[in-house]
Amino acid sequence: MLARKKRGGKSSVLIATLGTEPQVVTITLDKLLEQKYLVEKVVVIYTSDNNVSNGLATLKQEFSQNENYSNITLTCEPVQHNNVILSDFTSEEALNALFRTIYKVVRDEKKSGRIVHLSISGGRKVMGVVATVVAQLLFGEEDKLWYLITKNWKAGCERKFHLEQHEEAWLIDMPVIRWSEADTFMEQVAQLNDPKEISIWYKKLTKKANQQKLSEFVEQHLGERERQLLKLVCKGLSNEEIAREMYIEKQTVANHLQNINNKLRDFLGKEDMKINRKVLITMFMPIFESED
Repeated sequence: MLARKKRGGKSSVLIATLGTEPQVVTITLDKLLEQKYLVEKVVVIYTSDNNVSNGLATLKQEFSQNENYSNITLTCEPVQHNNVILSDFTSEEALNALFRTIYKVVRDEKKSGRIVHLSISGGRKVMGVVATVVAQLLFGEEDKLWYLITKNWKAGCERKFHLEQHEEAWLIDMPVIRWSEADTFMEQVAQLNDPKEISIWYKKLTKKANQQKLSEFVEQHLGERERQLLKLVCKGLSNEEIAREMYIEKQTVANHLQNINNKLRDFLGKEDMKINRKVLITMFMPIFESED
């Protein structure tokens, strides 16, 4: 039996999407154990495909017979919708079910205090994409997203659960843009059970942040006359109508608008941004409506 020591002082879990090649799970696990991670649990996320089911059966057998895995618990988590295990992801309902499954597994393991190692090497490509999104939502600094690369081995080759010494494989630590620094966001995410709820909440949060940013632009970067003119633009007035309202020349209105556009591009850091009346109304109407 392999002697294993804790790395980083924490228990770890390997969560893996499963396809037709179950050895991807065991090779990834072996690589993590070589790196001295104390992996005490493996969670396999699977579909109802016959080849996947056969691979899952052999994977269970390998865990029951391999002494190196004697202290590791294997859990199998199906992707289900309406209590039916899915075979593919060809509908929005199926994709949402996949999202919920991976999200729940990762969230529950995070709550248990384990370091999460998420393998996206097995299964359909969409499983890896969704798993990556979940990692962005829930990962902390110690969690890892892994992709396994093997040399001189292709899908369909003779099944080998473990590599020989002369055989090569690389476990790639995939970069993840994490939300762990956004405390408010993470606290809210941890309380929500459905990823769609998170998406809705995040859109509201982003919209509010954008409005605050644009309010800052209006209040701190525009002069009084420019603010007055922009408000009239958002009310739908033409340049001629604005000129009469402000007792200025029509050309002066055009000059003010050009200055506002230039300041906005500079403020947003988008020098090539195309700004017209419609863009200004869309961006700033909510700001002025909240003032009235």
